[in-house]
Amino acid sequence: MEVEIDGLEQIRRQIAELGNKKIEERALKAGAEYLKAKLEAEVPVDDGVYKRGIVVTKRGKRYIVHTGKVPHAHLVEFGRSGGSAKYVDKNGVTRTVKFGPTAPNPVVARTYESEQNQIMRVIGQEVRRALNL
Repeated sequence: MEVEIDGLEQIRRQIAELGNKKIEERALKAGAEYLKAKLEAEVPVDDGVYKRGIVVTKRGKRYIVHTGKVPHAHLVEFGRSGGSAKYVDKNGVTRTVKFGPTAPNPVVARTYESEQNQIMRVIGQEVRRALNL
């Protein structure tokens, strides 16, 4: 018995070209950029360090969306307890600063949870576009 499948050779060629076109890399980058845009829209400020500090970084074959340039992002995401801290001002005087607790505002987790299905769609669309499907 013999079976003939139309288009199988074309699919084989396209799969062989995956490495050459770096389809996987482009698709993952598209998903990461989508998440970055959504996260920037959800940040609880209109502008400033937090909004500008959200970046996409490539590490190996992975794209990571992070707030590495935002020194206080963890305080927004997870909140903090009240307390006090000492610092030395520009005149060399040690001062104590008291601060109250801050409730957590899990912007990153909330945005990822609500957008993860759409991120997968963006990645799939990029793969289909690259394969001309």
